[in-house]
Amino acid sequence: MKAQSTMREMPKIFIDTGFFIDLYWKKIKIQPVLETITKIAPSLVLPEQVKDEFIRNHDTTINAIRSCIKDEKCVDISRYGLFSRDEDFVTGSELSGKHKDLKTRLDQRCVELIANPEQDEIFRFVLELFYKPEVQKIPRSEAIIARASERKMIGNPPLSRDKNTIGDEVIWESLLASVSDDLIILSKDGTYKKHWTYLSREFTEKNKKKLIGVFNEVSKVLPYFNEEPSKELEEFESEQEKIEEEEKLEATPTGGFVIDRIFVDYPTPSSFRKLAKGFEWYWDQKKMLELIKTQPANIGPVTDEKDPDEEKESD
Repeated sequence: MKAQSTMREMPKIFIDTGFFIDLYWKKIKIQPVLETITKIAPSLVLPEQVKDEFIRNHDTTINAIRSCIKDEKCVDISRYGLFSRDEDFVTGSELSGKHKDLKTRLDQRCVELIANPEQDEIFRFVLELFYKPEVQKIPRSEAIIARASERKMIGNPPLSRDKNTIGDEVIWESLLASVSDDLIILSKDGTYKKHWTYLSREFTEKNKKKLIGVFNEVSKVLPYFNEEPSKELEEFESEQEKIEEEEKLEATPTGGFVIDRIFVDYPTPSSFRKLAKGFEWYWDQKKMLELIKTQPANIGPVTDEKDPDEEKESD
């Protein structure tokens, strides 16, 4: 008697809007990500809400990139996934430089991509996903909107950041209404992880299926679809992880940032002493007071005079 082969049922995968938008800000070539998503397209489920959110955020995202380029002293084109395949710019000498006309040309290119979004590789890729016959699309309905509104009023997650919109709620209600398989979420949004217990239980109770997990990297979901990450994808994610760690360190409020902030909020010795009472500082307080005294006059006069509150405390 032949043993019956047991093939694991493939789950569905939902990719949220933020993941697609984030591709515009990747500092290395994004092609490995796009190619991998194409491979798992037959398991992809996309609510109509995601398409609308992506399209309406397109111009805002490109304009934000324009602002960043304008403020940069040394333009690094490789910083933006938007230009990852743009033959006009991805050339050796112009990959990073101070060329005066480069900023102008990049700005003009952004304007062109807003006027003609089909020239934008990421925009074109996302829209093509919605027209692939193998991708499950979930249209928005009045019933879904009604349930999403009720979810918002009750306060059940996921909750959109904007109190006047129900985008996240519509997406989740769309998934509850149409997904009849186990589900994986690919998202940069922390709301799904933050409310994991509630969402996973709700999904199982309503659909009798499992919410497998929330992932923020494509390679992590591939084993569920019997796929292996390509060498290019592994290199992409490894490099991106390093970049994100460096950005976290750069964004950490230490050194000059902390000192500048103190000068703004606590410009007098007495006010600084009050601040120091509430925290354990790793530097010597007297040296900090001396540093405050030597600051430029534009932060206001600095004196050793006590304020009334401090005199009361000393009494």
